[in-house]
Amino acid sequence: MKTSKRLSVSLAQRGGPIAFAILMAITWPMSALAQAVTAPTPEQAHTAILAMLGNPPELKNTSMRVGTCVKTSAADHKNEVSCTVAMISPGATSESQADFYQTPTGWAAEPSGQQGLPFPDPKLQ
Repeated sequence: MKTSKRLSVSLAQRGGPIAFAILMAITWPMSALAQAVTAPTPEQAHTAILAMLGNPPELKNTSMRVGTCVKTSAADHKNEVSCTVAMISPGATSESQADFYQTPTGWAAEPSGQQGLPFPDPKLQ
């Protein structure tokens, strides 16, 4: 039995249902943060970001890195994820965040208002 299960069983036996409810209120949000999300590959994110920006020709020679991704809290689309991204050009790197969702033709991107993503994101370093 995992430690957290043992702890919750022990609290439920010793402290009663109130202690158990408090433990669940504390640990449930942490387990929700650990949910796996499906995110675009760097190439898919790059294509989606360029499309969002109107495919400017000066950005064709850039590349993209995808950092931390979380389920979007106020999603407008099914399975929408918010990710930190870094656009890399020959002269500079720019870190930002974007929301991604799947369409019948691939990934789409839109500006993100997601709170809580790391900045700067160590995954992009």
